[in-house]
Amino acid sequence: MIKYSFYLLIAACVVFCSACDDFLDEKPDSNLVDSDVFSSVANTEAAVAGAYRSLVSKEYYGQQLALVSALSAQELRDPVNANATYQEFINHNVQPTNAILSNLWASIYNGVQPANKIIAYAPDVEADEALVNRFLAEAHFLRGLHYFNLVRLFGNIPLYLTPITSTEEEQIHIANSTIPQVYEQ
Repeated sequence: MIKYSFYLLIAACVVFCSACDDFLDEKPDSNLVDSDVFSSVANTEAAVAGAYRSLVSKEYYGQQLALVSALSAQELRDPVNANATYQEFINHNVQPTNAILSNLWASIYNGVQPANKIIAYAPDVEADEALVNRFLAEAHFLRGLHYFNLVRLFGNIPLYLTPITSTEEEQIHIANSTIPQVYEQ
């Protein structure tokens, strides 16, 4: 009896393990492909609206950009809760390892990628030319604003003018551009 139960258990495992092959082959809904995003006017409009999202990040216009500027310009004098990270700005001795500065850098560059995607893919959307031009104008404005802030804060910076489409070293780590080169864009 135990021998038959054992064989029945193995047979059930084989059936159940082989029956779920289609169930496991799902397309992830959270990762959109660029061709899907820019397949309609409504989706492109949503992408343009989403490109503004980086501006409200706490690490960008939401708080840190204004705070860093005010501390560096000594508009705020010795805030009561200024920790060592903020003291670097007050004392004009900001270290490259400063977490606020790294988060600000990353947050600003997080706004560049959506703008580059809109500039690259919006012209292919089947829509009125004036609407496509509006999409492009907004994306160029946002990218310009991000690069303006990066140049003001960091000087020479990497200038990404096309969407990053892979994790290849050549596409991610590019040489710095000079301030005049950035302003030409």
